[in-house]
Amino acid sequence: MKKKNNKKVRPATRKESIKLDITDERNIARYHKEIDGVFNGSLYIRKNVLLGSPPEVLKKFGIVKPLYCSQRVIRKTAYPFGYGGGKHNLGISLMKGLPYELADPLAITRNSDAHKELDDGIVVWTKWKTEKDHSVITIIRIEKDGEITITNNIVTIFASGEKYLKQLIENDSNILYTKNNRSITQLLPSRSIMPRMHTDDTFIKHNLLRRNIKIKKQNNKSIKQ
Repeated sequence: MKKKNNKKVRPATRKESIKLDITDERNIARYHKEIDGVFNGSLYIRKNVLLGSPPEVLKKFGIVKPLYCSQRVIRKTAYPFGYGGGKHNLGISLMKGLPYELADPLAITRNSDAHKELDDGIVVWTKWKTEKDHSVITIIRIEKDGEITITNNIVTIFASGEKYLKQLIENDSNILYTKNNRSITQLLPSRSIMPRMHTDDTFIKHNLLRRNIKIKKQNNKSIKQ
C-alpha cells in the first residue's frame, strides 16, 4: 500500500479521525503528529495515541471501537532495552507505519500460550520482518463481551521468534485470516525488512531536545555559581 506524503496535509482532529479511514492522509498526518509528540515531549504524558477507526478486516473479529496505544507501549516498542523505557528496539518509523499494516495485514491469528494472560486478544501479523527473519506482530486486546477496550488496546508490538511462530500456526484453529486466503508459510516470503529506526528524524530531534535541556541546566547552574 502506497503511503502518501502528508507534510502539507491538514491533520484531522481526533473527532474527525474517528469518521475517516485509518489510512486517510489527514488521519495519518494527525497520528504522525501525536507520535512525534510522544518523543519530543509535546503530547501530554497521560494521553494515549489514537491510531484511528479500525479497518474493515479487524471489525470482522470484534475490533469495533477506535484503536489507541499508550505512550508507554510506544516507547517500549520503539526504543532499545534500557533507554527511555524501551525494550523491542523496532523504531519510530515502524510505529508511524503501523496504521497501514493494520489495514492490510499479512495474517490475523488467535493468541498463543506465550501470552496466555492476553487470551482475550488477537494477533495481527504485519508484512515486516527483522534482519533475523522474525515477524513483527501486534497484539490487540478484546474484552470478554467482544468489545475492544478504549485505552491501551494495542498491548504490545514485537518481533516474534521461531518458537512463537510455531505456537501460533501449529493448530489451524489459531488462524482467523490470511491475505488472499494463502497459508502463513506461503505468505512469509513476501515480507519485507521493517523501516529502520535511525533514518527517522524524530529520533534525532528527541536526542537533540534532551541534549539542549541538559546544556540549559548546565548553563543555569554556571550562572548561579
